[in-house]
Amino acid sequence: MITQNRPDDKGCIRALRRLLATQPSKRRSARIRSVGTIMKIDLHCHTLYSNDNFLRPEVLIRRATELGLDGVCITEHYSIDASLPVEELEIPKNFKIFRALEISTDAGHLLAYGLRDDGWNRWGLKYNLPLREVIDVIHELGGICVPAHPYRAWDGIDEPLLETLAI
Repeated sequence: MITQNRPDDKGCIRALRRLLATQPSKRRSARIRSVGTIMKIDLHCHTLYSNDNFLRPEVLIRRATELGLDGVCITEHYSIDASLPVEELEIPKNFKIFRALEISTDAGHLLAYGLRDDGWNRWGLKYNLPLREVIDVIHELGGICVPAHPYRAWDGIDEPLLETLAI
């Protein structure tokens, strides 16, 4: 089960907030430290449950371990519940699995971390959700938001808008 290898969610959220508070030019060199150990974790992965990848979750995890990653965050589109099948997998010892989601807003795609279920979606829609309202709801629930593709032309949140948002 994931919970066996799952670190404290609040500690991870605090570490992500510290990382995101760094200036963008310094983020590439910033590292999240856990008990003096540097961990390599891909924080934006999709599986076949997202219709954005053809990998089964167990193949994604196997490939991540082969590449030397210490963990992955499954960020399926529209629903955190879409990553529930991962909960049933046998996870390699010391490999970390996190669950989050990618949200399609009226200004681009947004990653949301720190949520427990799909209660965040007060609109009952999948596409073009109001960006500022989504961010407010995620923050109210104790989560954090990160632009999914900030420099991708067709679904990235543009830089001037990023500067005005408290994400």
